[in-house]
Amino acid sequence: MNSVDIESKNFLGQPKNFVSIFNALLFDGQHVLKPEYLQNENSELVMNVSSKHVDIIKRYEDGTYLDLFVIESQSYVDQSIVARVMECESVARMRYIL
Repeated sequence: MNSVDIESKNFLGQPKNFVSIFNALLFDGQHVLKPEYLQNENSELVMNVSSKHVDIIKRYEDGTYLDLFVIESQSYVDQSIVARVMECESVARMRYIL
């Protein structure tokens, strides 16, 4: 893992930073998502099922919203990243459907 990946993982590992970014992207900066409702998900569970690794998986649950956020840092252009993240997110979501 290179230093950019480590730094981005450390930054996004802080709940306040994580929700700030997603509030800006998804809710036009409104404070909809709150850090206290963010939980770490075990990325090893995804890896056991799909043999893929992702950097960060967070679960947000506040009684109104329930969602998973999968983050994979890339230091180069990888055309297959969308499909890999979708696969990992699907595996993680299956835990809440079944």
